[in-house]
Amino acid sequence: GLEANGIHVTPIWAGVCGDQAPHLYKRLGPDILEKKADVVCLNIGVNDVHHMMNRGFRNHEADVYESNLRAILKATKEANIRTVLVTPTMLGEMPRTPKNVLVDRCCDTMRALAREFRLPLGDANAAMKASLQRLFDARPKGCARRMFFEKDSVHMWREGFVVLAIATLKGLGLDEAQLAKAGAYWIEKGKVK
Repeated sequence: GLEANGIHVTPIWAGVCGDQAPHLYKRLGPDILEKKADVVCLNIGVNDVHHMMNRGFRNHEADVYESNLRAILKATKEANIRTVLVTPTMLGEMPRTPKNVLVDRCCDTMRALAREFRLPLGDANAAMKASLQRLFDARPKGCARRMFFEKDSVHMWREGFVVLAIATLKGLGLDEAQLAKAGAYWIEKGKVK
């Protein structure tokens, strides 16, 4: 999306599959701060919730998520790194499941921290919910439900990554014309249909 708009970056791929906020905080120094990143996009929370629920949720764990995210934001602010927060996507495509209620709590925490630290926010969670509602509303009556964005209630299909990418680009400040250009570029390159 950035490349399509003539914005050239050198990415530092620092995401680790399965990581949770405490893991990200531990890796922040060597993976981000020491590499002198200019911008960091933080999308964290899905694995925190997934593992909390699998262990049997304990209320203090939501506080651990917030305290680690807060520590990360303080460190990136002190290092003068422009930080963009991107809310976690859903865990499964039914919004009111216990997992998604907890994801919503993480999203609320992230939104509050974005306001507190005056950071841009890409709201991938709200975008996914809105997209799902449009898809559900457009379904013919009696049509079987299928997974639109996720293949197993955790890992996304390409369509889910598009929702996440657009939310991230919005958080980075791209406008509607730039987002349309990014979408056309992705189609041209065969990344989406």
